Amino acid sequence: MKKNVTKIGIALFALLFLQTSAYAITGFGWLKGSGKIISETRELGSFHSLKVGGAFEVILIKATKEKIVLEVDDNLMPYITTKTFGGVLEIDNEKEFRNPTRLKAIVYYVSIDELTISGAAELSSEDVLKSADLEIEASGASEVVLQLDTDLLDAEISGASQLKLSGRATVVIAEASGASDYIALELEADSYDMDASGASHAKIWVNSKLNLEASGASSVLYKGNPSIDIIDLSGASSVKKY
Repeated sequence: MKKNVTKIGIALFALLFLQTSAYAITGFGWLKGSGKIISETRELGSFHSLKVGGAFEVILIKATKEKIVLEVDDNLMPYITTKTFGGVLEIDNEKEFRNPTRLKAIVYYVSIDELTISGAAELSSEDVLKSADLEIEASGASEVVLQLDTDLLDAEISGASQLKLSGRATVVIAEASGASDYIALELEADSYDMDASGASHAKIWVNSKLNLEASGASSVLYKGNPSIDIIDLSGASSVKKY
């Protein structure tokens, strides 16, 4: 009788072990990076908008034809999705990853006018990003570092994200919330609509006109000599000249 109980116990333990292994390896749960990095080039349809979800390191490179080069653990590569639809390139992972060795995407673009970054992603560009109109949205502790040349910039950051900008813009509409950092002392702009809330911090360079809202213990530091229209300043927020 004891032998039968022992055999049953061993069988149950083995079954549990196999189920747990399958859960961890096959993707019912998370996938752990193998440590072996491979590179894969994928051709893309045309796009003008980029959407990134997940902890990718994304590098933008200006080119004459769209493509993407991925540098990822070999066992994770099959689960990286790169789709273009309606002018939007979306980079994501189909399954949850744990401790990937590298999640790098080098995006070759012809033109871009919209960036949506989330999930602790990091985005930068090797070139000056030129666009007549540019929209940037960063959330979920993402980090974006760009040099710009644009007439109209519409930027929104939230969820402890960080946006570092330099270059030139004629008109900027920016919103920072949720303990985010908007760092643009090296981005020269003629006019700004700046809204900082939720303990966020903004550092800007504006020459002509600044419309300002700051609330929830946020701070705004500005460079230049603009005329200032303070729409709202509340909740222990502050505005200071650089």
